[in-house]
Amino acid sequence: MILTSLINSLSGCGHNDFSKNYKKNDAAQNQCDSSVKVKIPNNPNFYASVFGVKTNSLERANNDIELLFNTLKRISDKSSDFCKMDIKKSNFMFNLRTPEKDMVLPDSKTVTKQAAADITSILRAIPELYSIMGKKQHSSHDFTLDVHTFSVLQEVIKNPMFENLSDSDKRILMFSSILHDIEKAEGIADSEHPYKSAKTALNIAERFGFSNGDKEKIYKLIKNHSLLEKCNKAYPKENQDSLILFYANELKDGSMLEMEQILTKADLLCTKENDKSYYKYKGAYESIFAKLFAKRNLLY
Repeated sequence: MILTSLINSLSGCGHNDFSKNYKKNDAAQNQCDSSVKVKIPNNPNFYASVFGVKTNSLERANNDIELLFNTLKRISDKSSDFCKMDIKKSNFMFNLRTPEKDMVLPDSKTVTKQAAADITSILRAIPELYSIMGKKQHSSHDFTLDVHTFSVLQEVIKNPMFENLSDSDKRILMFSSILHDIEKAEGIADSEHPYKSAKTALNIAERFGFSNGDKEKIYKLIKNHSLLEKCNKAYPKENQDSLILFYANELKDGSMLEMEQILTKADLLCTKENDKSYYKYKGAYESIFAKLFAKRNLLY
């Protein structure tokens, strides 16, 4: 499938990797202006150094990438130590040792040695994630951004629909979950963060050697992960219908809509303690995704 809206919108922001052969069809959503420009260093150790973490040379990058993919495969089992962590509780914080070593330490109650090693592998492979560690979110969220992100990854894996995905799509969805809020601003309601995070994730995916098709999936999953909120707020009904059609078209291929549904539910489950946001918006979640699937089926 040819990348459409993604590439020309990126080329206007200084990204040239995919700038040829593509046309823009969602300019309103992807318009590049000063408020959404993201300067992304080529050096993947940049964020680690900014946050005081000592890293080795980039010669270790290939080893870290292989380690990350092995880690994602291991934690994709819902019985893994990672998935068993109970981190959605008041005032939980990861014990991150810096600047001496870029690693998460286990604790006696929540984070086992294996879970700590898995999170450390993810951080070492994607040092941009140091920017979210301990980061405060808007008051509508109960968790810091790192806790939210790793909780979302947990919930994605635990979702029964996850088991029906191919191994490739499982990896893509886990990778997208890890990066879905990577550019979220601290302490404010940042409505532009899905688009900004998608751009950053695209650059990181390039570093990891994902194919063009897989990079398109990662980009679209992250860019559109606020679709529930947008559709739920749309008024009158005609506006919601237009959004439903747009998102159904965006996510019509393969298992993209199923993957977005898994990510959306996980995001809701990891916003407030005791899953309050999910139960508050459960009706809207079920109704809107039912409409999306119905519309997608008509597009084939």
